Amino acid sequence: MGIYGRPIIYDQSMVRDYDHLWAWRGNEYARSQSLADLLGSTGTVVTGLGATPTAPASLTINLAAGDIYQLAQLDTTAYGSLNPDTTQTMMQGFAVAQTVLLSTSGLGAGQSRYALITASFSQADSIPSDDPTGGLLYYLNTVNPTGAPYSGPNNNNTLQNTRRQGVCTIGVTYGTVATTGSEVPPNAPGGAVGLYLIDLTFGQTQVNANQILVAGPSQGSNTPSNYPQAPFLAGLTQKPTVGTYAGNPNGNLAGTVVGTVGPSYAPNFCWDTTDGLMWVCSQTGNALTAKWVGGGNRTRLTANTTIYVNASTGNDSTADGTSAKPFRTLQAARNYAFSHFDGGGVYSLTFQCTGAFTAGLLASGTISGLPSVGEIWNFTSSSSIALSAVSTYCISAVNAAIQITGTVQLSSTGGGSASCVQIGAGGFILLNSTGIAFGAAVNQIYLTQGGTVELATGYTINGNAGQHVNGGNGSFYAPEATVCTITLTGTPAFTTFISLNYQSFVQLSAAYVTFSGGATGQRYNAAVQSYIKTDGGGASFLPGSTAGAVDATSVYN
Repeated sequence: MGIYGRPIIYDQSMVRDYDHLWAWRGNEYARSQSLADLLGSTGTVVTGLGATPTAPASLTINLAAGDIYQLAQLDTTAYGSLNPDTTQTMMQGFAVAQTVLLSTSGLGAGQSRYALITASFSQADSIPSDDPTGGLLYYLNTVNPTGAPYSGPNNNNTLQNTRRQGVCTIGVTYGTVATTGSEVPPNAPGGAVGLYLIDLTFGQTQVNANQILVAGPSQGSNTPSNYPQAPFLAGLTQKPTVGTYAGNPNGNLAGTVVGTVGPSYAPNFCWDTTDGLMWVCSQTGNALTAKWVGGGNRTRLTANTTIYVNASTGNDSTADGTSAKPFRTLQAARNYAFSHFDGGGVYSLTFQCTGAFTAGLLASGTISGLPSVGEIWNFTSSSSIALSAVSTYCISAVNAAIQITGTVQLSSTGGGSASCVQIGAGGFILLNSTGIAFGAAVNQIYLTQGGTVELATGYTINGNAGQHVNGGNGSFYAPEATVCTITLTGTPAFTTFISLNYQSFVQLSAAYVTFSGGATGQRYNAAVQSYIKTDGGGASFLPGSTAGAVDATSVYN
């Protein structure tokens, strides 16, 4: 029943706020203590709170909704008629989806500093937006009990808070300004934990996906090897692996497991304070064996890992992803990684792909625990993905963030919405190699439902297409100061080079992006509040042979 017990209410007795409030306090304490028992520790952990760049990129970062679980005082201030309660327990705080604005103020030429995005727990009393009387409470009129009630205490119309919430407060702590290359990350302030590190330089105007680092040892320039790991917890059954204390094969248990461990081989919960993850442990002498609760089959990575895919020699039935046993298809390799690995917020997965592939890739959902854009698809020279079925995609990212590197020829000619690259439902693809070539397709790049493609380098276009970029509620951009050349060979033909609809956005700044070669077809068409930003490139900046057009709600400049 817990230390607070349950209130006893007698028949026909007048209910006291004391009893009512104690019941709620006891419920909160019981829930919080159960959480601590389940986790096996009172170390702070966070869930959600994924960080992504804005589109277009800026110094503002999008932060998804999430929670923090932190040891804190049960009630820091009076709870109705009850005094503050100093009992420490695991409290939950919620953060709504929000944006975080970073600043380069105070930096001079040649200087840099780190920004550390942090989270902490606090309590806040408020009036909910759906409160039917807006926080105006009615009280008994003791002078005239049968008359109208008082509006507020003593009939003074004072509004009163009616909800006590646990809040996950997001903050930014900046490191010391230093000469670029010598900057070091700051520590989180007392009561807070670090989530993400971003290295900012003088004159910087935007943050890209590969600059948002999950805080942890040796992340980024000059980050110490013992820097605190961001305590992300992706769920008890989402991080399965097996490790042992003696021998330390996973590199994370030695010296860090704390908590009660039962007698010889009697299982009990224990906790790895390095990465904030829970284990079931058993101990004999000085040897401690630890395994994940739930008995799943994901292995937590201890280093950046490569999975091999070979279209000629691979076998999906016998593959394990090693160079000796590669997968044959891209999809089988991805499905295996999705169910078998967890990056722990630190380590990346590289899919090393070789050969001529005749089936595409759908990256749906993020692979557990990978850092930002930590899912890397690298293609060796002469690799290709060639599709001919209706509405098929060579590479598609849906609610996932991936990057494409190496050398690969992409084509999809089956009609419908057949595309070389498709991004939907908030997906993100980073094109990070000059070896990427877009061949014949209906759409070479197809953006839908908030999908985004970012350029880290230029690439080649060597095939005809209906559209090079076809966007409906999506974004395609090269960040400011990203110098790249998009090379067109053989004068490919397009219906429209860039076609946008339904609040889509393209940014290709003429100051940094160059087109080499020519094309035929309409240069651009933008409709329904869409925006093509060339930063003064002019009407003939984009490839094509006929003039572009915008409707009354859209902009080209």
